[in-house]
Amino acid sequence: IRVVLEDVRSGRMLADDGEPFTDLIHIGMGGSALGAQLLVDALGPCPGGLDVHFVDNADPDGIARLLIRLGERIRHVMVVVVSKSGETVETSIALDLVARSIAARGLEFSGRAIAITGAGSPLDQRASLEGWSHRFPLWEWVGGRTSVTSAAGLLTSALAGMDVEAFLDGARSMDDWTRSNDW
Repeated sequence: IRVVLEDVRSGRMLADDGEPFTDLIHIGMGGSALGAQLLVDALGPCPGGLDVHFVDNADPDGIARLLIRLGERIRHVMVVVVSKSGETVETSIALDLVARSIAARGLEFSGRAIAITGAGSPLDQRASLEGWSHRFPLWEWVGGRTSVTSAAGLLTSALAGMDVEAFLDGARSMDDWTRSNDW
């Protein structure tokens, strides 16, 4: 996550036209979006962060409205796709709609796409085959609604400009405190 964040902030990872990314589309259903949505809604927008848009259902009209609202900014959009199993139908539909819209503008999708999924899942295989910019593991033992402290919540939050190190420090402190019998 630190590497991606530094690549985006330093300009090593840029959009097709050599300009910085300005927006991020986070595609995930249920727990694959809820943690990141909570952090972005509660703590954002942050100075210097990307403008984050969530696609958390497969409604083609809602996705179309987002893409219309983005307009020419789509040229500078990163896409994070989260699915633990890598085979959630709604995630696949939303991904295909966004990827087709980007490709229809003559833009390359794979260099702006990041997968967060189980190793070897269909999404992981697709990301590998298509040469997506990054792939992060989402282990089977990570629960959807508690995945906020995994790459599923942290990557999008970091790209939105949040201090995820401080967030993890706070989570660690609360974990220690709530496991103590002496409060």
